[in-house]
Amino acid sequence: MRKVIRSGATELTYERTILPLATIGPWKDLLDEMLTVNARKPKRERLTRIRIFEELRARGYDGGYDAVRRYAAS
Repeated sequence: MRKVIRSGATELTYERTILPLATIGPWKDLLDEMLTVNARKPKRERLTRIRIFEELRARGYDGGYDAVRRYAAS
């Protein structure tokens, strides 16, 4: 923050780089299948993203929820 104040810059920009899907990689096919099956279900029977994450964890996925959430949103 001090560098910005001293430099006199008036505009800050932040560009987020695309995050790699390293933890999702091996699970991508299974996650795609789960999301496809879930989308075909009636709305009241669909799993939430957290439930999908919990299903993956039960099958051995050791990554975080945020990676699953971001992938499911895309």
